[in-house]
Amino acid sequence: MINIYIRATCIPRKRLEGFQMNLEISIVIPTHNRCQMLLSVLAALARQTFDPQGYEVIVVADGCQDDTVSAIKGLITPFHLILIEQPDSGPGVARNRGAEMASAPILMFLDDDVEPEPQLV
Repeated sequence: MINIYIRATCIPRKRLEGFQMNLEISIVIPTHNRCQMLLSVLAALARQTFDPQGYEVIVVADGCQDDTVSAIKGLITPFHLILIEQPDSGPGVARNRGAEMASAPILMFLDDDVEPEPQLV
């Protein structure tokens, strides 16, 4: 599933060292024990034709008990990657938590089993 929303207001959370603060899109991905699928999604996001400094990816690990958290912590990406860990609360709560942490005016929600084409962003 892919949903895109434009927020009425946006307050950048913080200055990101090494990244321009010209973020246009925040991509929120809730996940629960789907490490390998999530890594495929993140690899596809790294191949986007859009400038990687123009978007951030927020992964919300929703009660993950597999290798998701350690895999994400060790990942190097061309875009800014934020990992949020929370107790198992369901995908809706995870999406909302990711949206709260987003810095860009446009929110894109991806499921952890959607592998985007290079022109998605």
